[in-house]
Amino acid sequence: MPNTHDTEFLAAALAGYQCKLAEIEERMAEIRALLAGGSPASSAKAAAPAKKKRRLSPEGRARIIAATKKRWAAVRKAKAGAAK
Repeated sequence: MPNTHDTEFLAAALAGYQCKLAEIEERMAEIRALLAGGSPASSAKAAAPAKKKRRLSPEGRARIIAATKKRWAAVRKAKAGAAK
């Protein structure tokens, strides 16, 4: 019958090797993805569903443009006032 210390040591060694095995398998998957012509990140993205592209309404775009023009007009006005 094995000693208790031997059993604990073997259990710890087994846990360490399982961790290393998981790392090796992950790296092997990355290499397989590269060999298939993709990148490791692209294979993970392929599994996720694509999000719908959000569209901006013409009214929203007009409001943004108006606000931008207003801000720049204020900047120009302040700059002209400081120059005088």
